Amino acid sequence: MINPAPSPREQRKQEKRQRILAAAAQVFSDNGFSRTTMSHVAERADVGKGTLYEYFPSKDDLYYSVFQSLVREVFAGLSLDRERETAAEELMELNVMMVANMEGFRDHYGLFMEFWSASASSHSRERFQEGFRELYTLFGDHVAGILRKGVSQGEFRDDLDCGALAASLVCAWDAMGLQAWFDPAFSPGRVANEFMRVIFRGINREE
Repeated sequence: MINPAPSPREQRKQEKRQRILAAAAQVFSDNGFSRTTMSHVAERADVGKGTLYEYFPSKDDLYYSVFQSLVREVFAGLSLDRERETAAEELMELNVMMVANMEGFRDHYGLFMEFWSASASSHSRERFQEGFRELYTLFGDHVAGILRKGVSQGEFRDDLDCGALAASLVCAWDAMGLQAWFDPAFSPGRVANEFMRVIFRGINREE
């Protein structure tokens, strides 16, 4: 069943919500959570403060919605629904997309650091910890699925612990993104490609 297109009014509301989220992401990135006020966001988004509260009842709600929006944007850029003939092709394509995300989201890493900090703070720990847990689980499960495909097709060794290796790959990409943010001279593409070359040497089935 095809979902009906949103009405013009609903579409305008969605567009305004996205405009607010984009403005909030920039303000939170510039000022951090503690120094950002709802007035700052309303001014950047060019909406009234009352309108802002209609969409987001509190600064905490807005902050978490920005987190969710950026996570969706990251996953949209990864195109996780595309399959290739071989698992190796899928893994290499995912590596390319991860590097592209590291470059494209370099300006947002400061904001992601704020999100990680929020996962350790008392007032928002539970919400952000759950959000990050879902994020890493979803991504890790996808990578593990590619590895299992490689094992079942005879590409990769049949003694792989696909779950553990998937977690290791996710951790490595995560760390590369952080280093790229800390060091503008760091080349995530060069490092990621060499890393994958070593990984394939270890997991490819010997002829």
